[in-house]
Amino acid sequence: SERRPELIPWMVKEEHRLAYPVAMLRVEDRRRRGEIVRTTDLERLDAWKARLKDDGLVVHYDPDTAGGFWLVPKREGIDEDMIRVPDHPTSSTWE
Repeated sequence: SERRPELIPWMVKEEHRLAYPVAMLRVEDRRRRGEIVRTTDLERLDAWKARLKDDGLVVHYDPDTAGGFWLVPKREGIDEDMIRVPDHPTSSTWE
């Protein structure tokens, strides 16, 4: 099925592709597209999303850092989903 860039609008470097935040964004994308997702992945996703919401955080990607993915404060009125809206998305397709 077609992958959409809404949740991962970045060109993700090879060394960051297994990071937990991007793994969870992939699970959320599959869930939103109605694909079958393992119960354990959904449980992990739900817990992770609850933490983001409770702490007011979103996922940010900085390819020039060792970890790549960071949880940063949500900007009200800008970051309406699970990610920090990038100034310039680097990908029109997934990875």
